[in-house]
Amino acid sequence: MMETMKELQDSGFYVEIRQIDQNSRVADALPFPVEMATPQELKEKEITSWPVLFIGDLKKKVTYRLNGYRSTQEVLSAIQSN
Repeated sequence: MMETMKELQDSGFYVEIRQIDQNSRVADALPFPVEMATPQELKEKEITSWPVLFIGDLKKKVTYRLNGYRSTQEVLSAIQSN
């Protein structure tokens, strides 16, 4: 998913990662802001597997959720079809 995230960022999307594990070496190597996901976030968003991608559309005031690995084209298609 890192390639997809990088392509989305390069296309003008804001990308932020919520990390589940404690591996700081991974976070340090990423070109995105990374914060630890809190147990409360995991529970509220019902995250039981990953990767999970949340896309917020500020104009429509909606959030899209995509589970699993997705290509950039799959992400863009999902947004445009809704």
